[in-house]
Amino acid sequence: RLQPTGIAAWLEKRDYVATEWSASLVRPHLDDIADRALPDGVELRPVQPEQLRTIFDAHSEAFRGEWDFREPVEVDWIEFNEHPYRDTSLWKVAWAGDTVVGQVKTYVNADENEARGMRRGYTEYISTHRDWRNRGIAGTLLAWSLQELKDRGFTEAALGVDTNNPGGAFHLYTS
Repeated sequence: RLQPTGIAAWLEKRDYVATEWSASLVRPHLDDIADRALPDGVELRPVQPEQLRTIFDAHSEAFRGEWDFREPVEVDWIEFNEHPYRDTSLWKVAWAGDTVVGQVKTYVNADENEARGMRRGYTEYISTHRDWRNRGIAGTLLAWSLQELKDRGFTEAALGVDTNNPGGAFHLYTS
């Protein structure tokens, strides 16, 4: 085990124990994007304004029971609707009938891109309905999101992940 340094060492001396880990990942190019397909019975649909609450609720439901889950409150819904980088034309939302079974809500921070001289998009807010996990939905939506960014002239993508995610998100994203 690596010995902690800096703030980590200070915290451990005060009996804090690390229990969760996260990672920020950057894909420095958008080459070699996997050719993926959704399973039978699942389709990608363009996001319509009247679907936003269903999409919001599906994302929350996908994380129910996780270590950091909390019931969404009205302010969460307001923040979702007023997110400054929201561009639903970038979102990839998969449906089986009337059920959202997976989603990647990609966004672009134009101010950050301008300040840093880069062309990065964020493939974030990824979730898969519990009954539809391990069928390739998240991987397909992620690949399609990367291709969308590439088609729009972006050159890299980034995301954050809980490395302990029980659904294997970290493994998927690093693959």
